[in-house]
Amino acid sequence: MEFSEEILQAALEGLLLKRGRIEAQMETVKSLLGNKAAKARSAAALDGIQDGVLTLTPKPRVKRVISPEARQRIIDAQKRRWALHRGEVPAKNVS
Repeated sequence: MEFSEEILQAALEGLLLKRGRIEAQMETVKSLLGNKAAKARSAAALDGIQDGVLTLTPKPRVKRVISPEARQRIIDAQKRRWALHRGEVPAKNVS
């Protein structure tokens, strides 16, 4: 498929206009975000631009550490909830 230089030039100009509009819209959104954008950038490590695509790598999640006692309280509470759901345990009076 052959394209004349005029058609390619017109296509390039159209794309540049679209890019300008998109960049203007991006700036508007960035200004509306304010500090939120800065927080988002600090939440993810910026890898850079590769093949025209900006890549972000999220920080690794930190696993929460729960004490054995807290874990047992959670287990007991869940068992009470399921027993109440099945009707095995009468509901406590809440006052």
